[in-house]
Amino acid sequence: GVITREDPYNLPGTIHIFDRKEYKGMSIIDFTKQTFEKAKQTENAYINIWGHSKEINENGLWDTLDEVLAYAKAQIH
Repeated sequence: GVITREDPYNLPGTIHIFDRKEYKGMSIIDFTKQTFEKAKQTENAYINIWGHSKEINENGLWDTLDEVLAYAKAQIH
């Protein structure tokens, strides 16, 4: 989800490169797009893209990570 920067030293991850139940059946890519859309509507929004290389490797998610990072880069104005 989207988090505001109230405490800059206590900011959890928001987009985990892993299929999580919190994504409610959405792909990681779709969850990423939804999260960025919500962030655009939130003042001082914060997004943290993270993952464990072991999980990414074991689940074949390197292409997904590349796509998420490319989408994130395209959102920066």
